[in-house]
This record gives sequence, structure tokens and C-alpha cells, in this order.
Amino acid sequence: MNETFLLKFVPEQWTPLERFAAFAADTYKDRHVSEGLAAITDHLEKYKVIAGLADDLIPTMHEDRKELKEKGYSSSRRSRQIAALCEVLVCELYSAIDGLRDTLYGIFRDVQSIQKSSNEKLFKRAKERKYGSGFPEWLNEVLAIAFDEWFQDLKELRTELTHGQVGNCSLSEDFKTIRYMNTGLGDDHRAFVIDDFIQKISGYDKNVRLLFDSIFEGLYPSLRKIPRLQICGMYKARWYGRKVAPEENLSFKHGACVSWDWFEEKEGLMCPLASKCVAYTRKEKMEF
Repeated sequence: MNETFLLKFVPEQWTPLERFAAFAADTYKDRHVSEGLAAITDHLEKYKVIAGLADDLIPTMHEDRKELKEKGYSSSRRSRQIAALCEVLVCELYSAIDGLRDTLYGIFRDVQSIQKSSNEKLFKRAKERKYGSGFPEWLNEVLAIAFDEWFQDLKELRTELTHGQVGNCSLSEDFKTIRYMNTGLGDDHRAFVIDDFIQKISGYDKNVRLLFDSIFEGLYPSLRKIPRLQICGMYKARWYGRKVAPEENLSFKHGACVSWDWFEEKEGLMCPLASKCVAYTRKEKMEF
């Protein structure tokens, strides 16, 4: 049995999304909020998994070129696999935005022009300043900037991949970059080409995550200061927890231990962090 305390409550390392999602349910009861936050989290996690698969496969792409040189032809199997994985990454980022759209709908459902059917409308209506009173100015600005700077580009590529043609990848002559081509996004004279597809996707990823950071950082102060159960970690196959409210500068020092009443009584299960845990010292100072 693992006798190491596996720490889970590390809010100093949480993203604004993770921090907001940990407490949102006590303030926002609308199911679109909980489902939207879960969708964002799930699709970002799926993105991480797919990106890992792509990273493992990319070093093998040169074998397609080796096969062509030695045999005069190549199935381009690895290049086609990379193209498929990279296209999925684009779609996963857009799906994460689906979750954002639903979350904002659940929070601002009474605001004029809010909707949950289109990502494009979410951003475009901010750009056109169509949202009614009750929609924060800072949020309108964040969405409008994203619409101008990168959202339309991501949307166009994702729409083609989902509803139109898919593309293909090839390794550059110097083996340093991966080129992407999609004829569905081109015109009558030339195909659509991205010279460094990995860099392009990384740019989308950065922009989407910065968008989430800005939005959920801005929404966090709206949460009610209601203590909520959070898992501190696991020790000897048992979960240890605390109740904590969404404080402004949330840290490991916040909250009050709620597991002390059993781990003090059971031999060998005393929390190994208790001697230096501020939450443990508050075990009798908060009412739940």
C-alpha cells in the first residue's frame, strides 16, 4: 500500500478554469454551467492525450521518405496518421469553446442576445456589441478581441475538417517542420497550405487557453463565498478533505479540515500533513 500522501488540493497551481469550476456549483445552479465546464475540461484533457500521441509519432515521419527513396513509393502511413491526429487537435480546441459557450449561456441566460447554438455568434455579437445590460464590459471586450485576432481562422479550419475535406501532412526537406495541405480550403488555382502545422496548432492552443484564463479569472469574483468540500489528497487508499470557500488568493492555507474526526481515531491513518496544515488547526473553528 502506498504510504505517500498524494496531494490534490494545490490551488496555487490551478488554472483559472480549474479554480472557477471547483466552486461554481454553489453560485450557478443552471445545468448549462456544470455541463459546459465539464465539456471544456474533458476536451482540453482529450487534446492533451491526442497531442501526446502525435508527439510520439512525429519522430517516425522520416520513415515515409525513407520508404519512398528505397522502394520508389510510400504508403505515407505515418504522415496520414499525423494529419489525422493534428486535425483532431483543431477540432478538440473548438469543442472546448462549445463548452465555454454553454457555460456563459447558463450564467447570462437572461441577458439580451445570449444564445447557446453557435460559437461564431458568441464572439461576433460581442464584436458588434449586441449583448444587453448585465453582460460585463470586460467580457465583451475579451470576446471581441478574440473574434478579430484568431477565432475566425480557427472556425474556418475546423468547419472544413468537420463538414468538408480533410488534408494531408508532409515533412519538410530539412526535417524540422510539418507542412499541411487541404484542397477544400483553397481556390481553383491552389490548395490551402500551412508551412508549419505544429506551430499553427500550438498558436490556437495558446489563444484558446488564454481566452479561458481571462474569462474565468474575471468570473471568479462573482462566486459566493460558501465553503465547499474539496479533496485534499489520498493516503493509504483513503480520501482526505477540507471545506473551503473561493477566497481571492486561494491557497493551501485556506479552509478547515473535515476528515480529522475519523483519522484521529483510526490507528495509522493520522494525516501526515496535519502537523503543518493550517486547515487542520481550524478543525473546530468553522461550522458546516
